[in-house]
Amino acid sequence: MKPARNSRKVLVVVSDAQDNRSRYSKRELMSKAIESETQIYSVATRELPANRKAIELVEANQGMAFLADLSHSTGGLYFQIDSGDSVTRAAEEIVLAVHHQYLIGYYSPEPSRNGLRRIQVKLDLPDARLYARNRYYATSP
Repeated sequence: MKPARNSRKVLVVVSDAQDNRSRYSKRELMSKAIESETQIYSVATRELPANRKAIELVEANQGMAFLADLSHSTGGLYFQIDSGDSVTRAAEEIVLAVHHQYLIGYYSPEPSRNGLRRIQVKLDLPDARLYARNRYYATSP
């Protein structure tokens, strides 16, 4: 996402949530995702055939949990799909979420402290939804 021309970056990941010889560890991937300031929307395909081993089910659930955390940490959304209808709903929700966004910024009270920081955004409107990243990577100006 570094060469992206627009300041707002969105990435849609469609995955079976299985680790297939990853180049990065989950920790490294999370760090790179947060540092890139890219909203990640994850769409996980859920196929659990009856003949899967117990360890494979655990790995599948851990992968889904990681995708959910990745989306939540970057201000995106996570979807689990199991049918054509759920694919359509996920796509519609992603389009609406991206289209109806507002960008809010602030100045840190500790501008000289670099590194990973946590952030919490709260909303006091009953009919509004809030999607915000809960971490960001700070660098000195």
